[in-house]
Amino acid sequence: MKKTDAQIMEGLVLLEDVFESAPCGLMVLDREGRVIRMNRHQEKISKKKREAVIGAPFHETWKRLIEEDYYQGRYWELLNKGTPFTVVFNNVLPQFYDMRISGIARGAPLSSGDGFLLLHDISQEVHRSEFARVGAMTQLTESSQFMRDILDSSPNAVVATNAEGFIVFANNTVTQTFGYTKGELLWENLSCLFDDPEEGGAIPAVTGDNPGVEVRCRRKDGGPFPARMRVREIRTREGTEGSRLLLFVDITHEKEMELSLQERLRFETLLSDLSATFVNLPAEEIDERIIEGIKEICGFLNTARGGILQISEDGKNVSITHSWAIEGIEPVPTSVKVRTWPWMMSQVSHGEPILLRSVDDLPVDADKDKAMMVRYGIKSVIFLPLGVGGKNLGSMVFSTIRAEQSWPEDLVMRLKLCGEIFANAILRNRAEQALNEAFSEIKQLKDQIEAERDYLRAEIRLEHAYEDVIGKSQALQAVLHKVEQVAPTDATVIVMGETGTGKELIARAIHDASLRKDRPLVKVDCAALPSNLIESELFGHEKGAFSGAHARHVGRFEIADRGTLFLDEIGELPLEVQAKLLRAIQEGEFERLGSTKTIRANVRILAATNRDLVEEVNNGRFREDLWYRLNVFPMTVPPLRDRREDIPLLVNWFVMKAAKKMGKKISSIPAKDLKALEQYDWPGNVRELSNVIERAVINADGEVMRVVDALTTLQSTDLKRSDRGTLADMERDYIVETLQETHWKISGKNGAANLLGLHPNTLRGRMQKLGIRQPWNRR
Repeated sequence: MKKTDAQIMEGLVLLEDVFESAPCGLMVLDREGRVIRMNRHQEKISKKKREAVIGAPFHETWKRLIEEDYYQGRYWELLNKGTPFTVVFNNVLPQFYDMRISGIARGAPLSSGDGFLLLHDISQEVHRSEFARVGAMTQLTESSQFMRDILDSSPNAVVATNAEGFIVFANNTVTQTFGYTKGELLWENLSCLFDDPEEGGAIPAVTGDNPGVEVRCRRKDGGPFPARMRVREIRTREGTEGSRLLLFVDITHEKEMELSLQERLRFETLLSDLSATFVNLPAEEIDERIIEGIKEICGFLNTARGGILQISEDGKNVSITHSWAIEGIEPVPTSVKVRTWPWMMSQVSHGEPILLRSVDDLPVDADKDKAMMVRYGIKSVIFLPLGVGGKNLGSMVFSTIRAEQSWPEDLVMRLKLCGEIFANAILRNRAEQALNEAFSEIKQLKDQIEAERDYLRAEIRLEHAYEDVIGKSQALQAVLHKVEQVAPTDATVIVMGETGTGKELIARAIHDASLRKDRPLVKVDCAALPSNLIESELFGHEKGAFSGAHARHVGRFEIADRGTLFLDEIGELPLEVQAKLLRAIQEGEFERLGSTKTIRANVRILAATNRDLVEEVNNGRFREDLWYRLNVFPMTVPPLRDRREDIPLLVNWFVMKAAKKMGKKISSIPAKDLKALEQYDWPGNVRELSNVIERAVINADGEVMRVVDALTTLQSTDLKRSDRGTLADMERDYIVETLQETHWKISGKNGAANLLGLHPNTLRGRMQKLGIRQPWNRR
């Protein structure tokens, strides 16, 4: 299609109109810097008519606004360099049009060498002055070669179309941006510049301060690229409408920077999430989270495989402990053979990174490694060492299979941060596994020790029924059989027997075999407590309940709640306390001394006595109703003289305990000594035997223990006192005789306490313990 004269004239008129109506100041200068042309907007900026400026030096237009020396010297220096320039200024007078003046000045030499084009824009938005300058340049180019030179100096691609959408002008930058020559574009449809031709046919009018729209353009070679486009619809003096002026800015680099920023932000988010995940993560979940992290990194890198290679503690083996691969891709085996990847594994073992863009990047001597990369379809691969505190744990590895990929330095640095997170998590997991293994070993040893203990206990029970009750005689086995019968119940038990027969051991055996074994066995020695304190000890007292009660005291009944209360030597309990004890056993409730509040307690009662309580009841020293309450399940522990076959077992047991306690080694006891021990009657029973053995161990000079001397002393002492009864009987008879002499007067000058050399309270305590009562006060 050829241009007509009418079209050319129309173009000249249109461009002239654009020059005059441009929203920025435009001046054309000659080679000496004199103004030869200016538009209306420049008149408005300088507040001078063009008639007063044409032919004058260009800086005359700014005398009122800018320092003349700066403007003339700085701008003229830039103009004379012969290259386009842009200057942002902010050094004008404070007020102009009610705003501070700042803006842009741009200049460019005309290609013909006949002068310069100078543009001023006081707007704070750069694109506005740019657009105005481009519009003016377009029309000036069509109007003359002079104006064409001005537009060709623009750094942005500028095209103009007529009303039908055909290109009527293109500057030099268009050819650089799109790859077309001016001749190839002239009178072509505008759609040839767009990736989508339909987009070129629906161009909106973008005017004023609009920054433009983003579009997808296409070069001559077919390569697409992003651009920012601004469109202005222009009108000629004759009123012709539909012509457009278009400005294209290639934003490929801007988009790449934006994409890079987005990727960096995405990676920073990934890094932050990984770091936060492992802070309080339980050890058993660490491996699973590491695999999830590898998957996320593979997604970020667009790689097909990823994993962690760990070096064994001895440094001889390498294994893939964590790995991930996209679906359908053959995973790398977990066991890595060093001989199949010799070069790579050597690098890994020495903590060296590996960055391979392609298989060809491998050294010449890495033939086996090349073969394995081809075997698994690996195009590119990266190994980054994992190390903490100077310790090489292995490497983190990622590989591609579809295309080759480079590994930029900034990407490597970011991946190293991920590696540090994984390395710390792996090290922590190793430490916890070692700790768990140590705990497991300790538990195994503990279980072994407990098994051995249980075995020994079972052996003892087989021989003795209970670990603390030694013996195999029928008399003792009968007692233990009763223990097994009554222990699972909550029945009250009274254990009777002579002093030293082991009544407390039987009571403990009942408790240990009962359902209350996890609760305490609380013991009360009724013979060891004064009569005025026994009630407080059993039931407790409130603060101030009696003289000396400075604080609340919790009694043994409360302490034994849901457990067992063992009342040793219950025959020594005063009658007044027996009544309260009866109520506590029957009702399960009591009151502290000094309190009216009733306290309930679930207590099982076990009692023991060396007295004949039936006789004590007949003599009025023990309540009959309490005896019946206690006599639910009576048991009698046989004296040692009735189970002589248990003496050798007891002797061995006591010898072992005493020798261990004293650090001695006793290997044997003469047979005649054992026989003598079996023939002795043992009035003090097992307790007496224990004392004799301990004394013999003390006297032993070697590994052979002899007890003949000690036993002879015991037998001779026993013979001398056999006709006089026990020491307690002798003491009771002597106190009764003295009381009878004083007519049962205890204190005073002629009282029994004075005759016996005792304090009256001490005498009363002994009378209570020995069961001595005044004949007329027995009930």
